[in-house]
Amino acid sequence: MAAGRVTFAGQVAGIPVVSVTHAGGPRSTYEPVTATVSVGDQVVAGQRIGLVAAMGGHCGGEVGCVHVGLRDSHGYRDPTPLLSNALLKTLRHRRGDAPAGT
Repeated sequence: MAAGRVTFAGQVAGIPVVSVTHAGGPRSTYEPVTATVSVGDQVVAGQRIGLVAAMGGHCGGEVGCVHVGLRDSHGYRDPTPLLSNALLKTLRHRRGDAPAGT
């Protein structure tokens, strides 16, 4: 969503998650996303931070989906306003080209 520092890249309850802390303290989260970045990395808006993991469930299957969250000092917030000018890109792999489970 915006520039920041990767503050988490790992699993939460078996789901791969990436968290980025932005200037002023808000934190965005992305799941199920297998990180291609490491904790401590500086990232910029639009930079690839990971690959969508195929998890099953309501948006599972071959394509999957990403859940985006936003939290600040007041709690969880609707991330939609930060996405209003965002260009969301889906990079698809040909069958057999993607790493297993992504």
